[in-house]
Amino acid sequence: MSKGKSIRLYNVFREVGSEYHLSVDELYLYSVLRRLINYSSETLVTIDLLDKYTRQYSDIQFHSRKGESRPIIKNLLLSLIEKGVIETDESLTSKSNQLFKITFSEMSKLGGYESIHFSKFDSVTDKTMFYIYFVVASWKGNGVFLSSYNRWAEILDMTPTTAKKYVDSAVDKEVIYCNVGDYSDGEIRSGQKTRNPNQYSIYPFEEEEKSNMQRKQDKEEKSTPVTIGDDWGESSKYPFDTGNWVNKNNLDVDDYVIYIERKRKDDHVSKDFVAECDKKRKRIMNGNDKFKHIDKKNMELAKDKIVEREQQKKEDLAEQQKQTKIDKIKDGQIVVVRDNEDVYLDSINDVQINDELYRVQVMDSPFDGDSDYLSEHSIFNIVTKENQDYEVYHSYSDDVLSQLLDKFREVYSNYDEFDVYNIGLELEKFRNELLETYNENKEYDEVWEEDIISLDDGRNITLQQRINEYESKVKRIDLTQS
Repeated sequence: MSKGKSIRLYNVFREVGSEYHLSVDELYLYSVLRRLINYSSETLVTIDLLDKYTRQYSDIQFHSRKGESRPIIKNLLLSLIEKGVIETDESLTSKSNQLFKITFSEMSKLGGYESIHFSKFDSVTDKTMFYIYFVVASWKGNGVFLSSYNRWAEILDMTPTTAKKYVDSAVDKEVIYCNVGDYSDGEIRSGQKTRNPNQYSIYPFEEEEKSNMQRKQDKEEKSTPVTIGDDWGESSKYPFDTGNWVNKNNLDVDDYVIYIERKRKDDHVSKDFVAECDKKRKRIMNGNDKFKHIDKKNMELAKDKIVEREQQKKEDLAEQQKQTKIDKIKDGQIVVVRDNEDVYLDSINDVQINDELYRVQVMDSPFDGDSDYLSEHSIFNIVTKENQDYEVYHSYSDDVLSQLLDKFREVYSNYDEFDVYNIGLELEKFRNELLETYNENKEYDEVWEEDIISLDDGRNITLQQRINEYESKVKRIDLTQS
């Protein structure tokens, strides 16, 4: 059984034209409120606390000055209340230390929701980047999010130029991934061809998934030369974060992370950048005897930081994939484990006897994001009521198993959700009647349905018991007659 901690964000929040469409700041504040939820699925806060939390724990400020940020937070709260996505137990006053309770409106029926794992939210460094991530993540059920920059501008409520800057930056920082749209056969004017919208995903695109334009762009990025200046690199231009390598500031561990990551790439831009970094390292070493030790220490710390970040990225990806599976199952998708891999089925009629069927339970929980429990249930164990035993198992003919599987499919279809207990009860009654039919005309020395077999030596234990009982009975009769 799996359990995760996450923030629930409803898909309607990013729907342009919806009365529930949230701005970048509104979505971020709503997420903070969700992050601070208590055991009663409520959030007890003050405006002071919200301001302090965003500054101290998320490093995202609504304004650099506290006196300015608090009125902003209050107005955002009032807007969220007006839009009907939250409720407070009392009216907000002008006092920033006023304690009030927030409850959250249930909006799942308006179009589903996306669950953002705590670790993902806690790593947020920009409100707009977070909004972009949420938009793309909320479309993952459809595979990818198709969008032009004009559409992004409408969703983010900013100009197309500004939207493009933020979206492209999110792609550069691998917050999301982009697959550039190809040109189509259609024409708009003067012989110009139309272009398909870009595809966006929270997962990297495989090479075979990439468009011709994306492959071309990747190739150009690898072959584009960069002119390197000779004055500490300050005149150089790179299409990525260069940290303190191309200025005269001191280097820290984060700069070495950039250095190592670029050194692992084989494009010309990265190679030229690494060469400039090495030039700066050499210059500093020539003028500072202690820098060699500092350089080595920072390099080691940076490698550790990269390993930790990659591990966290894997965990976040696994959590998001699990949540995607949960969301699909709750929407009616049949998902099973078959040969150690998840298989998505079109119908319950496609399940096989050796499959393990996923089940999602929505349970009351202290935390809103902890309500979904994912578990796996063996179809064979359900239809046979087999308990895992490492010493024995029950024997069934293929014909009996086939009938039990058909009955399971039939019973399952009668329930709105995967009710393991009640489905099991119905199957138990059917199975007992079926076994009685199969076994009633069999001799004591024949193999019966549901005989117990030893895993150790393959011996039919119940068959041997029947034989022993029969032979004992014959001996008693012989003694009586003699």
